[in-house]
Amino acid sequence: MDPLEKIIRPIVEGQIRGFLKEHPEILDRVTWFKPRAHDKATTFTNSLAKRIVRDLVCDATRARLEIALLEGTTERANGDGLGTATEASP
Repeated sequence: MDPLEKIIRPIVEGQIRGFLKEHPEILDRVTWFKPRAHDKATTFTNSLAKRIVRDLVCDATRARLEIALLEGTTERANGDGLGTATEASP
């Protein structure tokens, strides 16, 4: 599995599971479920996560993430945008 996917997939799946706990009625609309080893929640989570993760780890998104991360590193190295606790105090 791709290193970026190893980080992203559990986050995405956890967010979907949390959403389903808050809105279980959504599972009533899972009509593509075919009885197997998984329940509707697992089927829905896997189906949705697959699409989201695929988008997040594609080459175009990966390039955008890398640029954003490098810009953030440069800003931190230059001290841009980071105030100290004493600077923030009146």
